[in-house]
Amino acid sequence: MTEFNYVVYENKEDNSFHIGKVMEPSTYKKVELDQNQAYDVVKINNKADYPGLFDKDKSSNLCPMRKVMCRIDTCDFCEKIKTVEEIKQEYTDIYNKLGYFYCDDCESVLMNCLKSSGLEPIWYIRERNTKKNCPVWIERSRRDSDGKIVNYGPYVFERWYITGWYAYMMNDKTDNVLKPHVTCEGNDYMKSISVDKILKLNPKENPDYNPNDDPIYK
Repeated sequence: MTEFNYVVYENKEDNSFHIGKVMEPSTYKKVELDQNQAYDVVKINNKADYPGLFDKDKSSNLCPMRKVMCRIDTCDFCEKIKTVEEIKQEYTDIYNKLGYFYCDDCESVLMNCLKSSGLEPIWYIRERNTKKNCPVWIERSRRDSDGKIVNYGPYVFERWYITGWYAYMMNDKTDNVLKPHVTCEGNDYMKSISVDKILKLNPKENPDYNPNDDPIYK
């Protein structure tokens, strides 16, 4: 996935192409944009310098859309109108109604879109679970009477659930850099967990791994 949302448009006066980095990804899907509606516009002198940018299908970069007051019979990827029974739903944020509508023909495109958002390293977790809200081990955050986080005791890690399968970039408190995160839920709480932490505590090669039993965390 690219690090920004973009649109490619042609200058009709000299037939040159430009890249526009677009501020609001949900507003440009069916809107003709010109240079005044984008920002950080870059003129393209050689299309070969941007492999894949001029492909017809940009659906692998499609951001989740707010599914309120919208048609429920149109696929977000191929834009074909189907019956309501033929359209499936993938919510990446159920509480804010963000997600995708997709048809059977575009299911593989949707999965590639989700993986390319930053989830590919932990995609095996979804594949080995029949439910979308897959259980994962996360660090438990407890606080003492003074409000300080406590990370000791017999149960340092808990099973929570990934509630949205689309990664978003957040500043990681440990490394102080932007990293892909997902929302996890458990015990009536929700919080953002970085993909690399989930990867560390839920190894692909050992589905039965329990970090509470690992001597390194004692």
